Parts: sequence; structure tokens; C-alpha cells
Amino acid sequence: MSKVKVQIQFVSGEYKDEFRELSEGTPMILGRSRSASFRFSAPDISGKHLELTLLPSGDVAIKNLSSHRRMLTEMRFPKARPSS
Repeated sequence: MSKVKVQIQFVSGEYKDEFRELSEGTPMILGRSRSASFRFSAPDISGKHLELTLLPSGDVAIKNLSSHRRMLTEMRFPKARPSS
């Protein structure tokens, strides 16, 4: 069975209009921390703000890691399809 992959598009902010691939089983951490997959400079974003995990079903699990209890907005995830 093929692993599922999905493209994440940033629709605003410092990564606006950029795409990144989210692969099944590899969580993506967004935040200000050096250990984050994507680092942001905005002071209202936590060091580890958000974790995205692509599930085998093609759904994206979103985990709020924010110490500020804020979520990033305008997140859209179309259903993923198996890669070839």
C-alpha cells in the first residue's frame, strides 16, 4: 500500500503562497522554536504552536501545542490521495 502525502499551502504570513509536503507518519511542528519544522517570528506564536500529522486515512490531525491557547487560522485540508 502506498504512503499518503499531502501538500500544505500557507495562505498568509511569512510563508504565504509556499507549499510543503506532509508525509504520513512524520508530524510537522509549527512555531518559533529552533526545533520546529517551520519557524515563525511572530511573538504571538508559541515555540511549539501546532502539530500536524497526516493519518493513513488521509485525514490531518491537528494538535494545539500553543502556550497562548491560540490556533493558526485559515487552515484548509483537502482529502489526501495516495502518492504514486
